[in-house]
Amino acid sequence: MKEDVLSTISAGLFVPLSRPSLFAGAPHRGADALVFDLEDSALPAQKHDARAALGPALHALLGSKLPSIVRVNADPRWLADDVLACAAAGVHYLMVPKVDSAQQILALEPLLGRAESATGRAPGFLRLLALVESPTGLLAAAAIACAGTRVEALVFGAEDYCAALGIPAQGAALDWPAQQLAVSARAAGRAALGLPGSMAGVANPAHIGQLAQRARSMGFTGCFCIHPSQLGPARAGFQPSMADIAAARAVVAAADQTQPEGGGAFLVEGRMVDAPVLLQARATLRRVDQAG
Repeated sequence: MKEDVLSTISAGLFVPLSRPSLFAGAPHRGADALVFDLEDSALPAQKHDARAALGPALHALLGSKLPSIVRVNADPRWLADDVLACAAAGVHYLMVPKVDSAQQILALEPLLGRAESATGRAPGFLRLLALVESPTGLLAAAAIACAGTRVEALVFGAEDYCAALGIPAQGAALDWPAQQLAVSARAAGRAALGLPGSMAGVANPAHIGQLAQRARSMGFTGCFCIHPSQLGPARAGFQPSMADIAAARAVVAAADQTQPEGGGAFLVEGRMVDAPVLLQARATLRRVDQAG
């Protein structure tokens, strides 16, 4: 999954592979991507059937342009079969949970390569989103982002992170770890996805919008929701404000008309604009265009 594709995901949606009744409606819920889940939503006795449901789940996406991701199991009892099923079904993007070290990513490389070979996929076909959910993983986030050749994104798992610390998944306690993950991801040229708070409050979608605004201010570009009611607020929170858009348009228009040959600083409405400000303005307008 390339950065330009990830940058279009403001609000993805988890879909349990253990619940086939949800497949037909999933592409029409308003998500930017679907994450078919083989991990937490499937009990041990359901893993085989959930894996077998991957084909029908992907069939439900036919005709849509939604990116599909599969969250596999970290447990080695199921991981190899999960990876093989994804490769066979043509799933490019695997979300790997409970990533605590770069070595964990590197250890996956042979498994991924064998699955590609067994299913006739090109080397490097399978790409990874590393889900960082623990204090250990957070401290290793910069190394995880750079491990191997397949990591496309870091995803922040706030609930498990807070469970490991024994604290509620709310408030300022999550600002530092979320910022740390975002910086680690972006420094390595990877996408940063997630929220500095809990997704569990499905009865209060507006709170998700507030978390998305904070996440955007930290460098995140999107998150993954657990209920369709969260999608709209999350997407709105990750989009630039009207004031941001107007300012970006003014900067770009001025640059196109008056920027000195070869670059340089110039004034826009009393504000000094140089190359970094112009880059940020262009990025803002690209995000608006991608959102339609």
